[in-house]
Amino acid sequence: MPVPKVSSESSFLENVPDSNLYVLRQEFQMEMEKVMAKLKSLEDQLLREVLEKEFAGHKADPDAKDVAQDTATNAPTEPNLPEEVEVIEVEQHEDKEHHVGMVHFSLSAWTYPVVLGLADAGPWDVVFSVLLMFLNFGMQVMFSYIILGVDFMGEEFEEQVAFAKRWRSSFAHDWKYVDLTSRSLVTRVCGGDGSLMLANRQATLVEHINSYMGLKHDEFEAGFFQTGILLCTLCILLWALCVYKEFRNIWLTLEGIWQLPRTPETVLRDNKLQSLSKLRFKWLASTCITRFVIATVLLISGTQWLARTTSITELMLNAVALNAILDVDEFLFAGFTPLSIQVAIEKLEPITIRQSRRRSQSESLVLFLLLLFTALFPYLALLQPLGQTMLAVKWNLCAGNQQFVVAKNTNSQVIVGFETGSALSEAANTVLQLAVERQVHQSPDDRYGYYISFELPSIFERARSRTMAQESDQFSFCIETDHLDPGGSLHGDPVLWYNVAAPRLRTAAALLGREDVDSCEQAADLCNRTDAQLLRMVCGRTCNCTDPHHFPWLKVPAQGCQTSCLNEAVREFKWEQCQDQPTDGTWSELWDGYVPTLNHWLGADISQSTTFYNDILQWLAAVKALGCPALGDPKFKFEVTGAREWCAGDPNFFRPLALTCPVSCGCLAENPPSYCPPCSANSSA
Repeated sequence: MPVPKVSSESSFLENVPDSNLYVLRQEFQMEMEKVMAKLKSLEDQLLREVLEKEFAGHKADPDAKDVAQDTATNAPTEPNLPEEVEVIEVEQHEDKEHHVGMVHFSLSAWTYPVVLGLADAGPWDVVFSVLLMFLNFGMQVMFSYIILGVDFMGEEFEEQVAFAKRWRSSFAHDWKYVDLTSRSLVTRVCGGDGSLMLANRQATLVEHINSYMGLKHDEFEAGFFQTGILLCTLCILLWALCVYKEFRNIWLTLEGIWQLPRTPETVLRDNKLQSLSKLRFKWLASTCITRFVIATVLLISGTQWLARTTSITELMLNAVALNAILDVDEFLFAGFTPLSIQVAIEKLEPITIRQSRRRSQSESLVLFLLLLFTALFPYLALLQPLGQTMLAVKWNLCAGNQQFVVAKNTNSQVIVGFETGSALSEAANTVLQLAVERQVHQSPDDRYGYYISFELPSIFERARSRTMAQESDQFSFCIETDHLDPGGSLHGDPVLWYNVAAPRLRTAAALLGREDVDSCEQAADLCNRTDAQLLRMVCGRTCNCTDPHHFPWLKVPAQGCQTSCLNEAVREFKWEQCQDQPTDGTWSELWDGYVPTLNHWLGADISQSTTFYNDILQWLAAVKALGCPALGDPKFKFEVTGAREWCAGDPNFFRPLALTCPVSCGCLAENPPSYCPPCSANSSA
């Protein structure tokens, strides 16, 4: 028999004011909609079966092909169904403008208000659940407060620019922080020296900037691909997606409870909310608003925190840590919720809500714009300025000349300095490292060092701060002639060899780039170098400190020649006549070595001063032409750069030229000057 049409609403319940009857009417309407859907499905199934039978009958009778074709051509729009099949007509309500959605309750401490007072739970379960809900609220509020604080966020990265300038001008070039390899502190910091004991904060900052911006140690301009900025953008996007998930959950929950009817009492039937009381609705709505405020605070503060994280290794950890704060409610629910409350929440049926298609389209557009904003805004407003600030910080820390240190003489008020090595240099000063490495692997019982001259603790500081002149004059004997030479009076003394001669000889050669030297002959070609002071001290004879006729430049204690070795040169004149050096090639060669030696002594290249350099060249040309008599001429009597007489010598630069030109220097006078050699006593010879 035909099934009567059923209206979507029951008229006899439509105007009943009682709330319980209203709920029953809603339930009845939903059940009838289900019945209508089942009847429609049954009708479609019957139609398919009839059509299949007709098609099978035509296929089984080949003689009826033409009839079938004619039937197919002239067939009515409605199929001829058997009489026993009764068509069931059901009124269909298709709302193409709306669709039904389901809102599921989250397994969270924020969901407690839905079932409290409705679930079959004991008093203590209810009280404990309320305490957990307040604990969840307190934890998330306190986390939000701490993250927003200055102590947690830290100082603005822009302040690092001023700190970098201050550090560079105060500590970076201080001579007190030069290491054993003669490298300045700024060179070590900017070169990524892992052995630093000082300025670790600056070194870490430079390392973070390099890895964040994709820079090498000597680069100050970022390339196209910047690892840190890309990773930070992804982490901020990841964090924002976590918060947006919370926002959407809050909004759907609020929309679901908004569409539930209001009744004097909340109705929960068959694990499904049928209606809400006004009090419970306000409770749930305030919970949603609280969640929204906390999530918003966490979104803003978390984004700022991630944008200030300059270590790429900490970015992912910080993003995960932020997400953990957002999941506190779920942790409490899973770990501490009373079983009766937990089961009641897990069994809750979702709330049915109706949404329009137009709203869905608008929502998709808004979400697309929100996603685009989330990806672009942090990059443009936070990360790009951070990258520029990082480059400025590194520029102030490391740009320019790193290879010098300075100190102030408090007595003379003069600021002095010297050049240091580069970050990757293998300069001669690395002999200090060689000395340490060699000694590390020796037995503690071995009192002698390969490079190191060990001193007693009581005189260590004095030995460390001795000048070259003091070092060369501390021995009353000439090391090479009295100890190293086979005929020397101290030859073969093991204490002098292991504690004095050997370590100094090896160190002197290593400083000049030659290792494993055990005799002066092996380093003879290095004697005339301006930085070979220690070699001239140990090898006085090989380096011509004992030769009275050799070039006078650097033949002074301040440049390495021992006084005892120089005295041997003076004693040679007892057996020679007093006569000046001839004006020949040797005389010219002597003065050719003056300018290079002067450059070393002054610590500057005098050829850079055109006027001064030209005057010196003219002066040298005149002296070469005049010979020794020029030293007695008032025009040429004094050394070019100072007030020292050539004949008297300079204790820091050259020995007296009276040994080369004794006659012109007045050594034949009745009372010769003190710098004259002893040949003046037998001048008549």
